[in-house]
Amino acid sequence: MDVVAARVATANATGSATEAEANGASVDATRCPVCGEPNRCAVELAHETGLPQAECWCMQTDFSVDALSMVPDAARGVACICARCATEAPR
Repeated sequence: MDVVAARVATANATGSATEAEANGASVDATRCPVCGEPNRCAVELAHETGLPQAECWCMQTDFSVDALSMVPDAARGVACICARCATEAPR
């Protein structure tokens, strides 16, 4: 599942990023919401820098429902999980 699909899936599960922000949630989109380490999201880096990036690691990774379920409600649809959390989650 790619980063956009992962964000849409998590946003659809509990609400959009706009709703999370409206509730006062402050989520760093560059950090994994599960472990807090940098998520290395090329899509987010492109948004921050305005510079094109190579394809993100997540474009080649399948995220299980279990991995996505670890994302806190406030971060759903806002921040991507890192490769370690995506691959170490029970499948």
